[in-house]
Parts: sequence; C-alpha cells; structure tokens
Amino acid sequence: MTASPPQPLTQPADVAALAKDLAAAGQFALDLEFVSESRYVPELALVQVAWGDVAKPEVAAVDPLAVDPRPVVELAGDPAVPTLLHAGQGDLALLAHLYGTRGAAVLDTQIAAAFLGFGEQVGYAPLVERLLGTKLDKTAQFTQWARRPLTPEQLAYALDDVRYLPRVWGELARRLAVRGRLGWVEEESRRMAETAARRPPPEETFRRIKGWTNLNPRQLGALRALAAWREREALAGNRPPSWILQEGPLLALARRPPKSEAALEEVRGVSEATARRHGRDIVAALRRGVLEPVEPDREPALSPVAQ
Repeated sequence: MTASPPQPLTQPADVAALAKDLAAAGQFALDLEFVSESRYVPELALVQVAWGDVAKPEVAAVDPLAVDPRPVVELAGDPAVPTLLHAGQGDLALLAHLYGTRGAAVLDTQIAAAFLGFGEQVGYAPLVERLLGTKLDKTAQFTQWARRPLTPEQLAYALDDVRYLPRVWGELARRLAVRGRLGWVEEESRRMAETAARRPPPEETFRRIKGWTNLNPRQLGALRALAAWREREALAGNRPPSWILQEGPLLALARRPPKSEAALEEVRGVSEATARRHGRDIVAALRRGVLEPVEPDREPALSPVAQ
C-alpha cells in the first residue's frame, strides 16, 4: 500500500523547524503552487520543499493560507543555501512581490537542461522521465489549489514536483561539469533571479501597450500617466489591468483626452460603469500626463518588485 503524503504544515513552530532543517542541509529544492485566475498577482497556495539524501530526499509542504511561510521561502534569498528550481522565474517573481525575497544562489534545472540540448523550455515531467526513467502523474496539475482540504492526489503531485529535483540537478550538474558549462548555468540562473525580482514601475507600464510608439510626446505623456494609474489600481485590487480599462480605450483616451468626465462615455470601450467609477481619476491622470510629454526614445527603467 502506498503511504499517504504528509499533510502541509500549518503551525509556526513547524515552519521554523523546517527552515532550520533546510538551512542545515545546505541545499534544498523549492516549488510553489498558486492560483492566477482572475488575479493580477497570483495567490500563493502551497510551498513545497525537498532536502537531504539526493536519492531519497525528505519532502514537506507549507500551507501559506494557514501559516506564514516566510522562514522557509526566505531561504531562497540566502547566498549560502543553494535553491533548486525548475522554470523558477514565476515562483521567484511571486516571492519577491509577496515577501521581498530576491533569489540568491538559485539553480534552475530548465536552464541547465537547455545548455545540454534538451530544448529551451523543457518541462519538468519530461525531464524527469528522460533523466531518471520515472513517469510522473500530472492529472492533478490543473486543480483548485486554494481549496481546502487538499486531496492526497494533489499533495502527491505537488510533492513530486520537488522530490526528484535534487536527482535531476545532480545528473545535469555532472554532465555540465564534463562539458565545462556548469558556470554558464550558475550565471544564467543568477540573471533569471535578478530579472524575476524586478518589474517595471507603474510609470513605465505604458511600454507594454501595443501601439505606444505611434504617439507623439504629449500623447505619450497622457498614456504614461493613465497606464500608471491603471497599474496601481490593478495592484491595489489584485485585478487584471484589462478589467479596469482595456488597451484600446487606453490608447484612444491618450490620443484625444476628453475634457470632462461626461465625455468619457463617448470613447469606444469605456463603459458607463467605468466612467462613473473611475471618471475623475482618468481625467485627472490624462490632464497631468499631457503636461509632462515623453520623448519616445527614452529608455525604460526597472524597479524592485517589492517596495
């Protein structure tokens, strides 16, 4: 009979003890489960770790809906404790946003696999099967991770995402060392972690909007101010920016800023509800922006995710 997977930790003392074990091990594997639907910033739903014996590591999960996982996730920012991940940019970006954790000694197995010819974005399950001959059950991949209690199938799936990472990394590291490419992976993983920990400030998000390069400086100023307002609204309510104002109306408003709140509804794509709820802020942002023209060749800036 297969043993049931361990239940996620929900007590601060247990999380602290786990963090101590991970630090003492000197290296650990990390993975996150989160919910991104209907959210601008994903909701963290589970933290999984593996450590110890590479062939048969210990595994554990922390329930961030019940207890603060900070003692564990902050280890990803400890330069003395290498952290193993697979395709970890999204995980690190979320940790930076939620906890201010900036990945330090991270080692990404997807990056490592790319340097060995496995493909630029090889998935975790195919990599485990190719390197270790183990086929993972992925049926629980798309489930409700924020719903409690988690099922044994969900926990087994989540823990398998870290259970094999130490062995995968060990095999990849061995092959990389033979080819003299281990340093390449360390450097590229470091760059990935730095990128994940930074995001454009609200004032630079206008550059994500298709068509911004076709605007003149005054229109760009209006777009920059309006996009910055939308970004702050999206973060404050954790709603996708398009739910607040879509890109088409955003560009139309920047091209011909209305002179009053009442005129907003004449712009295609601006609903009566949007005009009623946000009209004052939209008009104010456009007025500010027009007075602060933007030269189109100005270089974008980056700022830390956590402020």
